[in-house]
This record gives sequence, C-alpha cells and structure tokens, in this order.
Amino acid sequence: MKNKILLLYKLLFVLLCCSIPYFKIASAVPNISLIGLIALFPFVVKKEDFRKFRKMPFYIFGGLVVFLIVNMLFFQEVKLELKIIQKLTSVVALILFSIPLNNLTWLKKGIVGSVGLCVFISLIEIGIYIVETNNFEFAEGNIIRDLLLVDRLYFGFFCIVSILSSLGLFQEKIIEKKWLLINITINVLFVLLISSRIAVFLLIILAITSGFYTKQKLKMLFTLFGLAIVLITAFSINKNLGERFFYTQSENSNKSYIELAKTWEPRFVIWSCAMDIGKNETNLWLGNGFYKTKDKLVNCYDRTISKEDRRTYFIAQRFNPHNQFIDFTLSYGFIAGSFFMVLFILLLLKYYKNFITMGYVISLASFCLIECIFHRQMGAYYFGIVFILLVFNSKDSSN
Repeated sequence: MKNKILLLYKLLFVLLCCSIPYFKIASAVPNISLIGLIALFPFVVKKEDFRKFRKMPFYIFGGLVVFLIVNMLFFQEVKLELKIIQKLTSVVALILFSIPLNNLTWLKKGIVGSVGLCVFISLIEIGIYIVETNNFEFAEGNIIRDLLLVDRLYFGFFCIVSILSSLGLFQEKIIEKKWLLINITINVLFVLLISSRIAVFLLIILAITSGFYTKQKLKMLFTLFGLAIVLITAFSINKNLGERFFYTQSENSNKSYIELAKTWEPRFVIWSCAMDIGKNETNLWLGNGFYKTKDKLVNCYDRTISKEDRRTYFIAQRFNPHNQFIDFTLSYGFIAGSFFMVLFILLLLKYYKNFITMGYVISLASFCLIECIFHRQMGAYYFGIVFILLVFNSKDSSN
C-alpha cells in the first residue's frame, strides 16, 4: 500500500513540474497537484529524507528566504511584498516535496516530455499562422507572444533545461540514444526558429564549455563546426534571428551597433536607471522593497526617456530591474544580493566537475542576469526544479 502511495506521490510531483509551461491553458493543474502533495507528504517522507537538506546550497538559499521574510516583516510594506515572497517560499516548498524521491529520472523524463509537447503545440500554431498569413515576421515579439504557449524568453530557457535533462538521461542509459538526440535536435532548431536570444547564447556557451569535459577533442571540434554551420544557416534563412541579434531592421541607420542596441533593447534603459537608483535612492542595508523599487524605476523612466511613445511604453509596462541580482540588492539590500551571489559561486565551485551540472549552473545564472525570475510563479518553480536537479542529483554531480 505504501509503495502505491509513493508512486502516486511521484506522479503528482512530476505532474506539478510538467504543468508549469502550460500556465496559460491549465493554470489549475499545479494547484491541484500541490494539494495532493501536501496530503500525501506525511505518508511518504522518511526521517532520513531530511538529511538531504544538509547541503550548503540549501542553507544559503534558505538563509536568503529567511532574511527576506524578516526584512519584509520589520522594514517593508507586507501587503505589497507578500506576492513575491510567496513565490520564493514556493521554491522552498517544491524542494521540500522533492526529498521523498529516490532518484530524479522521472523528473528529467517529465521535463523532456513536457517541453517537447509544448514545442509541438507551438509549432502547430506557428504553422497555422504562416499558412494563413503567408508571413514569417515576428521578431519584435507582438505576434509570437500569441503563438507560443510560453513567453519566448522562458520558452528558450525551458528548451535549454530539456536539452540538459536529455543529456542526463543519455548518461543514465534509460532511454534509447536516438530518441534523446532527436529531442535535442528539435529543441535546438526550435530555439533558432523562435529567435530566443538567451537560448541561442546558452547553446553557444554550452557547446564551447563541453569541449573542456571531453577527451575526444576531434569529435568535439566536429560538433562545434556542425553547430557553427547550423547557426550560420539559421541566421541566413531566418530573418528574425538577424533582427533580434543584430537589429537589421535598422540596417539603413548610420548608428553603431551599441547605439542600435540602446535604441532597441529595453534593458539598457532599465539597468541604467537601476544603477542610478542604487547610487542615489536606496538604503543598501535594508533596500526599497520589490514594489517601491519598481516605483522608483518608473519615476526614472519618466525623467530620462526623451521619446514620448517610448517613455509611455516603459511607464505602462512598469518594467522591473530585469536582473535578479540587482533586484535583490535594490529591494532588500546588499545582504540579500550577497546571499544570492554566494549561492551561485557555491554552486559553481561544487558542481563544476560535471558538464551537465555545470550547464545547469551556467543556464540558471545567465537567466537570472537578464530576468527577475521570482517575479513570476513560472520562473520561481523552474528555479526550484533546476536547483533540485543540481543539489539532489548526486549521480550527475559525482560523475
């Protein structure tokens, strides 16, 4: 009977993790799964399972969450801050619910299948759009936002996690290599199709990094050469890639690449304002709070952006700092920012010996450098998933 309960628990946990990319169409599934996990957890957890928490990365992340809660209760406006703090505590809950799992093979399979289905559905939507409109222009994101099940930024990140999970299953020799290679190929091509900049950047970085982990240098050179050909071909065929990376929609402009990037990339304005706020409007011991930080950013956009339509757009969107390290520092002080920085340094030092775990660290850190991952429940959950794959997957970390 207990084995059946444990099996049901594993299924609910994997269902929770797999349903994350489908928030748009199945937002109730994670909540239903969570209720089931809460009900079954006392019946499946063992005393020795809690020993998994005796790992320094969890102490650091747990310390960060505790510090944020104490800071919020004593120095911030609780009603404004609670939504984001709840997302952070949901990461702790996800990690807690993962400890009864004996291994993470089910989770990796679930990630591969979940992202694969998401890619398939999105390809159908894109195909229908191209057939109906005879148009393949969606570089600016207004159209692709409606065609994809997940925002392009997060979708690209999910594809990278799926690729790394496939490589993990590849090592475990549980699924036939050909199917995993097919999944990796589909994810790479899909990333290039939707022109996800962070994902393309990570593909290049991970491909180069893999060269340090293989003894078959000639084989690796062929792999890098093949990836280079694929990228060159993709940039030649897919006009969206050129527009996203090189701002070729402004090819008639006399501006330099840096000037074009400042014109088209919102983060140049956002990070400039964030630096100004950090220097002049922030108590770096306590921070401003998440929402007051956004208010200060909006005031900065109003002061510094000269073009009226662009200024109106930034104010309406209320852009957050788009960097989780900066966000913690501005919102809760340099202690919170230091906690988060030390967490990634520790993960890097602890798991650099294995390419897959190193890939997870690089991918998660890179994503946190361009996105406030804890401002969205989807981002918080996927942070927790990658954290679990890193810290609790002893097989990958030891090989």
